[in-house]
Amino acid sequence: MVTRTDQLLRKAMRGYLEHLGNMPLAERITNAAVFEDVYRFLLNGSGRLELRRADVAGVRVFLWNYQYRRCAVTGKPLRLASAVLDHCHRTGRVRAVVHRSANAAEGGRYVGRTCGVSVTNLRAMVGSYRKQYTGIGVLYPKLRGNKPRRNSNVATQTGML
Repeated sequence: MVTRTDQLLRKAMRGYLEHLGNMPLAERITNAAVFEDVYRFLLNGSGRLELRRADVAGVRVFLWNYQYRRCAVTGKPLRLASAVLDHCHRTGRVRAVVHRSANAAEGGRYVGRTCGVSVTNLRAMVGSYRKQYTGIGVLYPKLRGNKPRRNSNVATQTGML
């Protein structure tokens, strides 16, 4: 059961992440230490904090600004409107913010626009991205009807990651 305190903490976290995410780039550079502390907290989390749908936008905006508004796959400038929160479908762990088309390519679909990059280069970039971004300590919300997620430790031990 979710307590009132849990609800207030989630709301405060969402507000703080959105505040940091909407910060102009000049201030983001000035406050780099704050971004590093928050990212380290998310990265080293227990992996048990499952985001709610309302939390996704705050985390997406924060990571978008943390990554200096660049796609984690291609390194190209990224508008917030085309930024999506990428996550591992096996473990549920959030990885980074990427272009919509890079996210589709990461899932194995090379359709439509590919961020102005050839499919061959995008495949190589996705491979590099998967090695570098293993996921932060928060879980993407489960969709209704999905099977329960496997424990990330089990997936790692069996060589699935």
